[in-house]
Amino acid sequence: MSSLLTIRQAAERLSLSESKVYRMTISGELPVQRIGRAVRIPESAINFLTEPNPLALPEYLRGETK
Repeated sequence: MSSLLTIRQAAERLSLSESKVYRMTISGELPVQRIGRAVRIPESAINFLTEPNPLALPEYLRGETK
C-alpha cells in the first residue's frame, strides 16, 4: 500500500504551490483519499506524475521514423 501525503507534502514533491495541488485534486487530476475532513494524496499518484512518459513525447524525440 502506498503512503498518503498531505497537500503540502505533495506540493513540495511536485514543486508546485499548495493551491495548485488543491485545484488538481478538485479537477480530478490528482486522486485523493479523505480521512474525515483531511485530504490525502496517494504517493503512487505523485510518482506517476513525476515519472517520464515516453509516449507523451513527439515522434521526433522518441526516435521513431516513418
